[in-house]
Amino acid sequence: MEMYNSNFLFQYPMMLDTLIYSPTWTLNFEWLLITAFVFAFLVSYGMGANDSCNDWGPAVGAGTVKIWQAYILCGIFNTIGAILLGYRVTETLRSGIVEMNIFDVYSQFNHSTNRYDIVPSCPEATVINGFLPPTISNGTAPVECAKYTAAEFMIGQTGAMAGVAAFMIVSSIYKIPVSATHAIVGGSLASSLYLRGNNGIKWMEILGIVTSWFISPLIAGFFASLFYVIIKYSVLLRKDTFNWALKMCPIFMCFTLTINLFACIYDGSKCEF
Repeated sequence: MEMYNSNFLFQYPMMLDTLIYSPTWTLNFEWLLITAFVFAFLVSYGMGANDSCNDWGPAVGAGTVKIWQAYILCGIFNTIGAILLGYRVTETLRSGIVEMNIFDVYSQFNHSTNRYDIVPSCPEATVINGFLPPTISNGTAPVECAKYTAAEFMIGQTGAMAGVAAFMIVSSIYKIPVSATHAIVGGSLASSLYLRGNNGIKWMEILGIVTSWFISPLIAGFFASLFYVIIKYSVLLRKDTFNWALKMCPIFMCFTLTINLFACIYDGSKCEF
């Protein structure tokens, strides 16, 4: 078996169709990693300017909290929610909309040419996840066959984030309340349709997501009306409104905390440090 020579195998292709999926191919896309981080921050900025305002706007408008208090509370609880429950939505966006295997690329080492060639499949392929290449030193045997996620997927998802960031920021400038979730679902679907066509699209999952967009306002409206009726007769129509509000507040807080804690600990957080 010929020995692995990373300098010989590693190339800097300018086009995706000439990309060689060697163990160090991701080093060609370090620029994309930086670009993706920039777009991710812009998406977060757009979400803070739009989604968070949708959530905290009623409380600020009612005078329950001041605007600076809303900023602080939003930053704290958005971060906690992302850590404890964000993995569920992340997993849906990562693999719940499109079958990931349509972006699988098998690269096999060709001993006659001393380079890697793309093949339809290969038995016992080494699955390499993550952006960093595997640790391979000069003089060691090459990875015979490896399975990667195609570079088109990284570029497509980065493009989707760019579109979402632009959409959120422009919508915020024009004072239009929108949803980042709706935007990223549409962006991910569009990029997959462009790159792989109709192959691998989980249409039933998408149907469930779109259906929830219409059902959730109805459910939210029902519970909002229910709690309003409870507050109306337990607090607002009482003679001593303030004292009854103080008595009912711990009950509502306990109910809210119970629901939130149950959502957090039911399946546990998947956050890994």
